Amino acid sequence: MFTVSPLTPQQLLESFATTTPTRQQTLTWAEHSRYSQYRARWEGVCIVSHNTQGHPDHILFAGFSGD
Repeated sequence: MFTVSPLTPQQLLESFATTTPTRQQTLTWAEHSRYSQYRARWEGVCIVSHNTQGHPDHILFAGFSGD
């Protein structure tokens, strides 16, 4: 509760079919509220996205309150 944690490698594979998703993949994933399958209320998730060269370029933070 009250935490943010990254998806596991297995969760990344389940969600994106890769462990190095692109920024667009992570934004689309978050827009469809898919983080709720891995986190409960009052918990968040962070996902590092990667550019076309495979380098990290952004961090997405998502989650929802318990209201």
